[in-house]
Amino acid sequence: ILSVSGVLANSLVCAAIVKNRSLRVHSNILLQALSLNDLMIGLTSSNTILVSLCASDLLYGLVTVPMQVACAVFMVNDLCIVTDTLVKFISVSTIIHILLITVDRYIFIVYALRYYAIVRKRRVVGTLLGVWSVNAVITLVRLHWALRVDKIFNWFCLITFFFVPLLFTIILDAKLLSVLRTQIRKIVQDNLLHIRKKQIIRTKNRERRAVCVYLVVVTTFILCWLPYFLY
Repeated sequence: ILSVSGVLANSLVCAAIVKNRSLRVHSNILLQALSLNDLMIGLTSSNTILVSLCASDLLYGLVTVPMQVACAVFMVNDLCIVTDTLVKFISVSTIIHILLITVDRYIFIVYALRYYAIVRKRRVVGTLLGVWSVNAVITLVRLHWALRVDKIFNWFCLITFFFVPLLFTIILDAKLLSVLRTQIRKIVQDNLLHIRKKQIIRTKNRERRAVCVYLVVVTTFILCWLPYFLY
């Protein structure tokens, strides 16, 4: 159910951005890339579940167990290896995309007047291509070493591509909340027209709620993916 719901929801997000010209802004390129990542997660999970339901046995007919259990214990089937590699690729890519979206919001709020000079479509696309390329190289290395246990390499990937981006994301979100709180306090103290002041405060409150949503997303990501990475 979760896989199907994820596929449908992320498909709708991608379709909405493609069809509505007003949504084709630089920041939504990152959002669309994140949706594609989540869509791939849903498709990968659905594929594994469907095969596990159809498969009667895994280990040369000697042991009859659900495929997801056998994959977790033995990791000898090609489908298990490929699926596990794809999931690692997508999960690492997801946290990098969340970090990029947070950086985009940080620039938009802190450097509002220079935002469109800093965040250009070419730079956004180039950054995404760089992220996917580096992630693909790391994934191919893991696939080559699929049947080996290399703790140093695994810990390097865990720290570099999970904990470090996650730490930067949390720091930036916390700083954004602090900046927005300071901006709202300053607006209240300034001698602006009452209507204009209310409009600005309303805008800042929306931005603060957006940051809170990002924090919820990051927290959910940690709760769902940290056990998988540590395992």
